[in-house]
Amino acid sequence: MAVIDYCISRRDEKYGVCRWDEHYNTSRGWCQSCDPFEMTQTWTSESIDVDDCIKEFQFMATEYDKVIEWIPFDRLNNIQQIGKGGFGEVFSANWIDGKRKVLNDGKGFIQSRTKSYLVALKTLSSSSNSMDFLKEFKNHMRCRLMGSSLEVYGLTKNTITNQYMIVFQYANNGNLRHYLETNFKELTWKDKLLRLMDISKDLSLIHEAKYIHCDLHSGNIVLHKEGSWIERLKTYIIDLGLSRKNEGTPEFYVEFSELCMNFDPQKRPTAEEIFHKLEEWYNLINEFDETENYDDTQELDRFEFDEIDEIDESKVEMFNKFLESDEIVKQLPMAMKIHQDSEYTRKFINTDIISERYWEDSKMN
Repeated sequence: MAVIDYCISRRDEKYGVCRWDEHYNTSRGWCQSCDPFEMTQTWTSESIDVDDCIKEFQFMATEYDKVIEWIPFDRLNNIQQIGKGGFGEVFSANWIDGKRKVLNDGKGFIQSRTKSYLVALKTLSSSSNSMDFLKEFKNHMRCRLMGSSLEVYGLTKNTITNQYMIVFQYANNGNLRHYLETNFKELTWKDKLLRLMDISKDLSLIHEAKYIHCDLHSGNIVLHKEGSWIERLKTYIIDLGLSRKNEGTPEFYVEFSELCMNFDPQKRPTAEEIFHKLEEWYNLINEFDETENYDDTQELDRFEFDEIDEIDESKVEMFNKFLESDEIVKQLPMAMKIHQDSEYTRKFINTDIISERYWEDSKMN
């Protein structure tokens, strides 16, 4: 009897040969029809419900380094509290085994791990006395599968408090509020737009997963930086308080912000439309930056750009407004107001409220 290979369209010689049969792998060092089955046989959380939840997403994993797992609590050390909010506590910890990664040893791709790795832990609501938290965890994972950028590594259980905790990527630049307090004067509009593009893209992916984030604020948006370039700084989900006009803010940006807060939700742009508008502004700044024919302390002279054909005067004016705003911001006094949510840190989505709101809105429409 012939066996149907449902993964055949993704098998490729460049990924190497599966360790368990003679098929080519479906991604680098990973065979989706064999590896998940083998991976689910060698561990247990001692809870059937938790085991089934983790295994469900292990079978859905399309790449080795995106596989979640059960992480025994004794494989975590140097645990320190770094935040506390309405939906749980957040800790930093050292993961002794390290996260999964794929290496090329010159002969092909191999499954490996990093050395001990810094991660974040977040307590899950009601996890000490019920299995309700698994619904919340599953919703986080579905957002991750849709492309949400913050890495999720798995679940663990505090053996002292009996609380289950999600293990996820540690964001080494803290939350958005603290980042702005420290770096605001140095941030140009190019930097700000890049941050906003990250955020709107993440929000769009959450909406694609059919969730609505009902608690966006600067305390639960985190930033992670790899390398020394600003483009390597990644931002994850937000509330930037776009509700009022400030000095150093271009008028067209204010107008777009007001559109985003229109009293009628049907007249607001979608997360995808916001992303494309921010991307448009970012590309505009980047285009003129790359000409290297202007002094960044002066307004752009449209006649200096001989190498750019048919300069769009409206784009030149818009670019000048960004430059002018960057200079104004440098002169402003720093007086960040205390927000009632300013102490919230790295907070995941309250998925119960999200699901209820989404289905209510769907029925109304």
